[in-house]
Amino acid sequence: DPPLLGHLRLSLMLIGAPDSTHRDGIKILAIDGGGMRGLVAIDILKKIEAECGKPAYQLFDYICGTSTGAVISFLLGLVHQSASSCENDYKNLSKAIFKRNLVFGTSMLFLNQSYYDTDILEKAMKEKMGFKHQLIQTISIPNTPKVAAIATHVSGPRPVPFVFRNYCHKQTAIPYYPGTYNVRPWEAVRASAAAPGYFQEYKIGNNVFLDGGLVSNNPAAVALHECKLLWPDTPIKCLVSLGTGYYCPSSDQEVKFDGSLSNKFKIIIDSATDTLKIHNVLKDILPAGAYYRFNPPLSRQVAINESREDFLKQMQEDTQSYIKRKANEIGRVNTLL
Repeated sequence: DPPLLGHLRLSLMLIGAPDSTHRDGIKILAIDGGGMRGLVAIDILKKIEAECGKPAYQLFDYICGTSTGAVISFLLGLVHQSASSCENDYKNLSKAIFKRNLVFGTSMLFLNQSYYDTDILEKAMKEKMGFKHQLIQTISIPNTPKVAAIATHVSGPRPVPFVFRNYCHKQTAIPYYPGTYNVRPWEAVRASAAAPGYFQEYKIGNNVFLDGGLVSNNPAAVALHECKLLWPDTPIKCLVSLGTGYYCPSSDQEVKFDGSLSNKFKIIIDSATDTLKIHNVLKDILPAGAYYRFNPPLSRQVAINESREDFLKQMQEDTQSYIKRKANEIGRVNTLL
């Protein structure tokens, strides 16, 4: 009886006894933030799904994302969409959100600290994910993996990663990262994607949240920690970390440090959203053959709100070239899944 099994899964989760869907080892998918560059992660995932013949929610035990990665993670894990379906929805949503003229957008920025219309994002997430049930209730849906969205909690003494989970830990477990499962799915995504200047901050009670990329743009380390608490006696079989591409200017294009406030601010933001540090740590601590990071170099700088067709087309062409070069690595991932 599927409904009965769903209620049983939820009951077990609430008492801190997660079901063992991982079989011979835990399989984790973590997706970076990056706005429109989320299409890069989707393209790589399309390749993995095509070769495995299954959608991501059937391949991974745990799916986690930051900002745009949270949107993709929830569509994959909770809505059970394929990567191809995510791509269509993602493009349509982005076109709706990122259309705004300079004058109107600037006035909104001064009034609401938001250049774009946050209501469009909220409406789209409500339509895709529902707005009545709580995040924890999604675990009762058959074949639903553990899913998380990473936001930045800014109401305390310092900004910290905050994990919106569709599961709860054992009472004896002490998670390093604060979090909750008592929100609706769309609220979790909304909080995770609250990029300063682009969208309004998100408030839940007295708690204020900003884009998760400010403290954890690469959520792979958070995902690993959460899985170690969920299944402490089970090895990590595969951690797949999907970046959203990066641009490396040539030496003659590099921006020199000029001491200006804007230049200093850019350095701080670049450092905060750097994904390479996490990659280097995980590469050292995870066993050989268990960790895979895919993050293609891009030939153009692609902003998180990029809408120019030629830029997006070039970005996806760069990604396809990268996928061809990484065919052997992707093949090794698929044997583990």
